[in-house]
Amino acid sequence: MLLAEDPEQAEDPVLAEKIQKALQMLTELREQAVTDTMPEFAQAVMRRFHYIEYMTALPGGEQRRANLEMLLEKTVEFEATSYHGLFQFIRYMQQLQKYDVDFGESSLLSEQADVVRIMTIHKSKGLEFPVCFCGRTGSVNLICGYDKAGADGCGLGHCHELY
Repeated sequence: MLLAEDPEQAEDPVLAEKIQKALQMLTELREQAVTDTMPEFAQAVMRRFHYIEYMTALPGGEQRRANLEMLLEKTVEFEATSYHGLFQFIRYMQQLQKYDVDFGESSLLSEQADVVRIMTIHKSKGLEFPVCFCGRTGSVNLICGYDKAGADGCGLGHCHELY
């Protein structure tokens, strides 16, 4: 018998003890999931297993950590709805996945960060930038200084050809 009431009587007592501890932990987590709010439960699980620290130590750890923090924010948003509990949260996340609601990755940079941003014209719609490089717009590449009037006729502003 692999698992017995008394781990000493099992075929592999060390394995039986590990299984017994895992089952005890699952029982504790089930009980906690019923009594805690979703944000409290998610934070408790991450603390118990040192999950944030583990993910932060992996390659791309800062991004992984930011994504976990975004998940914790989603638990707070979920708790503000009329639904509560782990089961409903899992269903909530499944519905978001079903309807392709993509929150993307959490950004490590602020919107005011002094960085170069590369994006499609579609993604940049409605945004204003002091300088835009437009590649493959014809036979030459263009560099455009932003001008709301679009005086050069391209709609992008003052354009200069780059060779």
